[in-house]
Amino acid sequence: MKIFFIIIPQLSLIFSGKSLSSLFALLIKFYKFYLYKRILKIDVEVTLDIEYRGCKTNFTLVNYLDFSVLTEVFINEEYNYFISEELVSILDLGAHVGDSAIFYAGGCPNSTVYAVEPFPDSYARLVDNTKTIPNIKTFKCAIGATGGKTMLNLHNGGTLGNSTLDREGDTGHIEVKKMSIKELMNQEGIIKFSLIKFDIEGSEFELFEDPDFFNYADIYVGEVHTDLNPNFNFERFKSKLKNFNFEYVSMKRRGRFLLKAVRI
Repeated sequence: MKIFFIIIPQLSLIFSGKSLSSLFALLIKFYKFYLYKRILKIDVEVTLDIEYRGCKTNFTLVNYLDFSVLTEVFINEEYNYFISEELVSILDLGAHVGDSAIFYAGGCPNSTVYAVEPFPDSYARLVDNTKTIPNIKTFKCAIGATGGKTMLNLHNGGTLGNSTLDREGDTGHIEVKKMSIKELMNQEGIIKFSLIKFDIEGSEFELFEDPDFFNYADIYVGEVHTDLNPNFNFERFKSKLKNFNFEYVSMKRRGRFLLKAVRI
């Protein structure tokens, strides 16, 4: 019942733009979605009119998992690390349905957010949920150390589990476009990103092998899925961060941690 009594009121307040009428409208729509999905087990989509720190958009709830996503990003503020108006370019790897892109666009109003998502269904939602926010640019591709094509494995736990890594629970795979970060930077005329956020279900280990990865930005924040890589060498990884002040926070999901690093 935490979602009913705590999460929904908090999200409604966050997205209300300090408008009382918007607050009540959001409460009604959130509770409608909860009732249909959780109680009545009826498939329904609900579109919310939200405002987050000046960013106004329509955000459509499709899956019950959307509550978890919005909670992590907007209530727990998992990616709130050195957020400021001074940031000018943010690379959002694993943008999913646009939640983190909206968080950065609102928190860093002078930035352009480059939101990358390879899975077609999630990408369609990403575009739809952010189309009214001018400082978000979307890219339908995976990111790796090199460009080309790659296989995206589809996970039975939902779209959040899709990965370029083979993992237990995969139900199939599709071929998707892949770009390197350097390719994207050259295409967009970017010398260095202010911040790189990553939540790409184990695909980050390919990026870590790129010797220039920690030269592409001054701030990094993202999930490191050590449970998906039994050969992960933490001491070797820390040596790549010698030019950063960094912290790593253990997450509730066993074997994973959240990396937060800022260049010294």
